[in-house]
Amino acid sequence: MTPLTVEEFERALYTGHGRAALHLKAHGAAGREALLVEACLHTRCYDREVEGSRAEWMALLIELTGHEGLYRTRILEALAHATDYRSVRQGLELALVWARRGHQDAKRVLYDVWGRVCVERFGTDVAAVFPRFETVADDDLARRMDEVLEEEQPVARSVPPQPERTLDNAERMIEDRTKDPWGGWLSSFGTRMTSQEADVSFARLLAETNAERLVQRLSVFRVRGFPSLTPRIWQLAESADPVIQSAALQALARTNHADVGRFARRLLSKEPSAATKGAIALLAQQYEPADHVLLESLLSVPRNEQDIHSVGSDLVDVGQDTAGPELAPCLLWVYEQTPCSLCRAKSVERLVERKAAPRHVLEECLWDSVADTRQLARAIVG
Repeated sequence: MTPLTVEEFERALYTGHGRAALHLKAHGAAGREALLVEACLHTRCYDREVEGSRAEWMALLIELTGHEGLYRTRILEALAHATDYRSVRQGLELALVWARRGHQDAKRVLYDVWGRVCVERFGTDVAAVFPRFETVADDDLARRMDEVLEEEQPVARSVPPQPERTLDNAERMIEDRTKDPWGGWLSSFGTRMTSQEADVSFARLLAETNAERLVQRLSVFRVRGFPSLTPRIWQLAESADPVIQSAALQALARTNHADVGRFARRLLSKEPSAATKGAIALLAQQYEPADHVLLESLLSVPRNEQDIHSVGSDLVDVGQDTAGPELAPCLLWVYEQTPCSLCRAKSVERLVERKAAPRHVLEECLWDSVADTRQLARAIVG
């Protein structure tokens, strides 16, 4: 393969593309050593909480350098002197990978680091927090490490018990413009509404004039979808207020009606920026083969990482049961551009389902940071 530039290599470490591994196989790590060490110590991905650890993948990349011992020594030395343990979380997870493979130096550093953590955080020795530390291959250690690293300093706040999901409680929350401390209470209520309650909630939505309460009323239908489509709904979906428009589009995406598809095509043709506000999701259930032309024209719209991720996550769900290979250019765009490794994994799955995955993409996927993507590629490429 053609060598990656330093910038391309750094980007591949961030996104998790297999090209980082292919570069190391073909050209070694010269000029990129510091980038590798940094990526081993610190989590460098779009969303750690969703994408998870890349310790196993980083261990593979280090093997491919041909100098695993040198890198391991350098990384373990950095861990031994670390004081902010959350900042080197991935390094600790990588050390655990090495310890499980029998590297005693990694096991010693882990024991020393966690000994300090236990004294500083819990006022006790390591054995009290990690009673089975000596059996370092046990998954319990990895789980407990995650728990410790994710713990925040105690915050004095109390979350009230969730109220019963009733129409009266929903209305009280909306009328008082109460912040939702539980996350998704209104949309959860919306999925449990009776048909009669849905009709009442929908009528109140159509009559609402306060912007803040309007967003809350739209949230009731975010998962359920609208019971009917009226001129007021289309107005909200074209609102100049981006928060209102986004909330309306989310609910429309869950409303299975041909008019939703027709509206999406008109809106995206007239207002391409709506692609970054969720309008593409309206075609998830309403996709028609000719839509790929419109969708391809929107690929230049997102300018920042967040918008690219938003558009990409919508594209991989378009026409799951109806789209054919004509959607391949959009899916390849997601594969290349999304910062999220899980959205990239979905794009590969969709390409394979449509028998449209290029050979070079599948060969690169053999080295992807996502284990399921590697497995899928192996099943095809061999």
